[in-house]
Amino acid sequence: MIPRRGPSPDEERVAFVIGGTTISGGMKIVCEYANALRMAGAYVVMLCTGPETGQMEWFPDQKVPVIPFREAPRDWDTVITTFWQTNEFAAGLSAKRRVYLVQSDERCFYPRNPYLRLRVAKTYRQKNVEYLCVAAWMKKWLKDEFGQNAELIVNGIDVNAFASAVPLIPKSDRIRVLIEGDANSSVKNISAAMEIARGMDMEIWRVSPGADPSVNEADRAFSAVPAGDMPGIYRSCDILLKTSRFESFCLPALEMMAGGGVVIAARTPGAEELIRHGENGFLFDQNDTETAKKLLDALRDPEYRERIGSRAAADAAGYSREGSIRHACSWLLPGQRYKRFFREHAGSARPDAETLRQIFLNMPAAEGTARKIQLCNNDLLQRLKRVCDANSIPFFLLWGTLLGSVRHRGFIPWDDDIDIGMMRQDLLKLKDVIRDDPVLRLDMAYNWGLGGICWKVRYRVCGSFWVDIFPYETFEDDPSEDRAAMIREASARYQRRRLRAVRRYYHTRKPCLAAVSDPRVDRLCEGARTALEKELPFLGRGDKLILSPDANPQLAKPPVPYSSFFPLQKNSSPFEGELYDTIRDPEAWLESLYGDYMTLPGDITPKHEAESLSRAEEDLKKLADAGLISF
Repeated sequence: MIPRRGPSPDEERVAFVIGGTTISGGMKIVCEYANALRMAGAYVVMLCTGPETGQMEWFPDQKVPVIPFREAPRDWDTVITTFWQTNEFAAGLSAKRRVYLVQSDERCFYPRNPYLRLRVAKTYRQKNVEYLCVAAWMKKWLKDEFGQNAELIVNGIDVNAFASAVPLIPKSDRIRVLIEGDANSSVKNISAAMEIARGMDMEIWRVSPGADPSVNEADRAFSAVPAGDMPGIYRSCDILLKTSRFESFCLPALEMMAGGGVVIAARTPGAEELIRHGENGFLFDQNDTETAKKLLDALRDPEYRERIGSRAAADAAGYSREGSIRHACSWLLPGQRYKRFFREHAGSARPDAETLRQIFLNMPAAEGTARKIQLCNNDLLQRLKRVCDANSIPFFLLWGTLLGSVRHRGFIPWDDDIDIGMMRQDLLKLKDVIRDDPVLRLDMAYNWGLGGICWKVRYRVCGSFWVDIFPYETFEDDPSEDRAAMIREASARYQRRRLRAVRRYYHTRKPCLAAVSDPRVDRLCEGARTALEKELPFLGRGDKLILSPDANPQLAKPPVPYSSFFPLQKNSSPFEGELYDTIRDPEAWLESLYGDYMTLPGDITPKHEAESLSRAEEDLKKLADAGLISF
């Protein structure tokens, strides 16, 4: 029994929701991911919705406990579902992030039950869920049929374990055919494989997850085989015969290929992705038993088998489990590696200030699409700087962008947006300047989460990347009145008026991205600003500075002296290699916002990645096609 414990405060809490603990290729992948995340420093458990109570001892070095779902805690950082029915159970769990590990089009399990097929299909249309798939055809299928942008992590294996395994029984002149799968599953179509192999004067070996009648017809049979024993079985056989009606990845075929064996498989999406007919294996059409027999007969030639098997082994070597696991850990636990990096370099005691600064400077950058999003946003910032410099429009780094500049000399690795500040009159000037820019546009965007309209600089050709602009204004303070509170209340009314005006123009209640370059939208919002200035006649005067009502009212901050921001100065720390203007004392301002900002925060989950990744890959292609990016 694997001991159970609770999570420590700095561990990411990850739950895999599984339907059972029976041996299968899909559950093997789940176990690999779960144990890898545990080794990466996360608190991981498997929540079993079925009646099984086993701890999956069949998986080598299994360390992740299996807990009955009814006993599971309700709150998690990440919940990963693994079968369509587990999504229905997981809906009752609280999670910051939800991931659906899709390993098959599970509608194929119910060919004669349209009701269940519809229920399965519903799980591929979920909102606020990230999709993870294990084969290239599945990524395309999820996008084409359901509009889901899935992360692709191709399954991998321990190639060396299969290539160097010792056969259980040395091979002989009589060819051995391995038939693997559950005879109780109509999808596996084991009866067809047994029918093909019988009468071919070949030795039949049979592997099944449990007892079934077909084992009585085999020369040698195995059931519930631990995963660590399978390499020896593969190496004992010459040919793997797969007659499945559907395979999403066909992991047994890859494992057989890694040991130099030959695979003959019915055409399925998974088999076709691995096997090139006549080069590293063989394919035959569904139910074409005569062709399968001819292929078996041709493989009696040992030199022919050896030639095909050698090519198969060379191709299988490219499916490294280590690469798949690293990709999975990086994608599923994007913040964990930074926590581990910090612990390894900081030790148990708090380091001195200079050591802390070096730890943050040397933290690894984001990877994959997340890094590309950062680079696109940074490209926007650089283009915006050139426009502003050419037109004498000052701006300064703010919030996490300023923190990233001071602490990391670039993006905070787990963040991807850019925030800058600008005086309101300079924003209005930028609006006129950028109106005819061939690459950039200035948008007025409604943010449902924050409840107001904000400003964003984007590419004209796509909307996935942006720079947020927060305008500031001066105002005349009055000690006898809480004018900051008055501004916040008036700002909320102002935002509601602007939003009503924009909605009237667009005739929609959906989130709107209204281009401020449209003069009709401008006129609709000018009346709201006039009303605001009547309510707040002290705006634009005095020596106090406050976030403009043109920014989101919920982002209002306490007023500061104008002299604490201006005159601007060049930041001593570059942001992604470029120096930008910043406020007079950036470190004091950061400390007032974040406290001790030279320590690792508790939550380092990417803040915008899940939203951005859903469109980023398509928009990256648009930018590349337009010649705007080259990475």
